[in-house]
Amino acid sequence: MRHYVKKNWPIIFILAYSLLVMLFVTKSSPLYYQNDWVDLNCFLTVGKGWHHGLIPYKDLFEQKGPVLYLIYLLADLITAKSYFGVYLIESVLFCCSLLLIYKIARYYSKKTHALLSVIIVPSLLFMSPTFSKGGSVEELMMPTTIYLFYLLVKLAHQNFELSKLDYLMSGMLFGCVLWAKYTLIGGYLGFFLALSISLIMQRKWRALWQSWSMILLGSVGISAIVLLYFKSQNALYDLYFNYFYANTNLYDGKHVDIVHKMIASVVYYMQTVNKSWLLYGMLIIGLVVILVSNGLFEDVYIKFIYCTVYISMVVTVLLGLRLGYVMLPLMAFMVLPLIYLIKVASHKIEELPLPICVFLGCLGLMMVIGSNTNINESRIFPNNQTVHIDKNGEKTNVYQTAQQNFAEIINKSHDQTLLNYRNLDMGFYRASGVLPTTKYFMTNNIPHDQLPEILDTQNRLITQKKVNFVVLRLPINQDYRQGVADNVLSNYRKIAQHSQFDEHACTYYLFKKK
Repeated sequence: MRHYVKKNWPIIFILAYSLLVMLFVTKSSPLYYQNDWVDLNCFLTVGKGWHHGLIPYKDLFEQKGPVLYLIYLLADLITAKSYFGVYLIESVLFCCSLLLIYKIARYYSKKTHALLSVIIVPSLLFMSPTFSKGGSVEELMMPTTIYLFYLLVKLAHQNFELSKLDYLMSGMLFGCVLWAKYTLIGGYLGFFLALSISLIMQRKWRALWQSWSMILLGSVGISAIVLLYFKSQNALYDLYFNYFYANTNLYDGKHVDIVHKMIASVVYYMQTVNKSWLLYGMLIIGLVVILVSNGLFEDVYIKFIYCTVYISMVVTVLLGLRLGYVMLPLMAFMVLPLIYLIKVASHKIEELPLPICVFLGCLGLMMVIGSNTNINESRIFPNNQTVHIDKNGEKTNVYQTAQQNFAEIINKSHDQTLLNYRNLDMGFYRASGVLPTTKYFMTNNIPHDQLPEILDTQNRLITQKKVNFVVLRLPINQDYRQGVADNVLSNYRKIAQHSQFDEHACTYYLFKKK
């Protein structure tokens, strides 16, 4: 055992460091009361529903890819009501990212110098607001982007050759990304295109055939599994409508051609990067240094592929919503510039002993905590406003969130049917462990005129009293008798309310059937 630990201590260090980093940065960890991000709770509700026989898209309307919901199904298998399963999966996938970064750095630096990259990277990747509350598809797919960098480094050190397994794995990961969130496939498309051009220019026909045969085998294999499953569930059209049609035609109610979207993506990226000297230095100057120097790559074809991957990611990742967390995949392009800086500095630094690595790990953890604001909403600060805001007339437990308070009430009832009304998933299905009884279990960000059946279905359930509980939220200063729809007030009575902060101060209301 001692010999194993001595030989593999960097891997053990990386695993432990991943668990610690995620403990502080993701609101899914035990250090937090809950993860109140609505998107994550949508994913969890669909994952839980799938676990219990409800087919995504067919039985539960949502718009991300099935691979993402499979991840959340696994999270629900680990824990049924808490977010601990999400935390574990986030930690494992982040560990995969750090292991890949370590393997890349080992091509250029000594063992402990490579660990410096692992220690510093989290503070760059998890800066607010590019890392939100944890559990986004952008975060969970991060290892797939870093794997592309790993392949580039292998190409650079193996005479522009990769194994069949490397190509097969890249195809499989492309398939996973395609069926998790298709706007993230730009990096892989750029990699495959630039790699093919490079192999053709070098007249490596056998390598070209081998690469594409393995890539297609992996990507088509993953896609076939997805399509055959939904075909067997008579849900193939639902998959198409929700995942492709709704996202491209209904989501924001606008129809903008792809060229204008791509131009807007580049403009938004540059405007965002220009606001921060750190981002500009690492993402723009770092790119220039990698391209003009031979510090990491000497082969012009490798530089061409890296540049193509970079541009492809910028253009495609921001095609949809342009929010802070959507930028997260692009933060991965700080990895290679960081490794280059450490390589240059390592010539003047001796191999570091284990105690120094542990100390630097603690320092790196402090850097992570300092670069992400989520810690302010943790149990370390028990009186923070994401748990409770004082408001006259509220009788709920001020040391619990609205989700926890309402779950206790719902779980005491014989009829626990619940509807999350006029909002994205606020976490009440998760807290109570209740499965939705309707396809439209929440109100998506789709204009009513684009898909009226969402709100029409919810209103019909309320008017016909098909659910025992209705939960909604309003701005904290708004009188619920003026803000709540008449059909709710006519058929349900308010039995609890609780105020807390989630992007803005609001009051959550729980209604029960009269």
